[in-house]
Amino acid sequence: MKKGQGITRADLESLLDRGFRYAVALTHDDMQAEDLVQEACARMVKKKQPWEPAYFFAIIRNRFIELYRHRKKFPSVPFEEVNAKEVPGENFLRDAEELTANTESLEKALTSLTADEREILFLFIIEGYTAKEVAEMIDRPRNSVLSIVYRSRMKLRKILEIEQAEVSP
Repeated sequence: MKKGQGITRADLESLLDRGFRYAVALTHDDMQAEDLVQEACARMVKKKQPWEPAYFFAIIRNRFIELYRHRKKFPSVPFEEVNAKEVPGENFLRDAEELTANTESLEKALTSLTADEREILFLFIIEGYTAKEVAEMIDRPRNSVLSIVYRSRMKLRKILEIEQAEVSP
């Protein structure tokens, strides 16, 4: 993408895919991620903003934070769950059995990280932003970002090593 020019279809599709992956990293839910990306697109069109990745990611992040705060303040339970006769967590166990051991271990390890740690790791490792770029995007010092990346990697490594030791006889 070049500044000052329109965005091509391929660039837009790439940006939307990257935005979706980012939103999934934040929410751990495909439907919520789709909603975040859709809202980010709507805001960008409404405000006639350039389709720059940093701006797009910032909108997704800010909307995620808004929704998180709202849900924390006003918790709700979906109607289907209110009427469900199942024991809470039963579906999770059934679904977990279908996953491979590696995927299950990685998911468990990732959920043990805080939302900030997951976000920073995603931007740094998956999206390939530099520590300086991540720091600017989330408004934190560069050294804090590097520290969080290092500590998060160590946490993941430790959890995955424990999981591996439990699986291996």
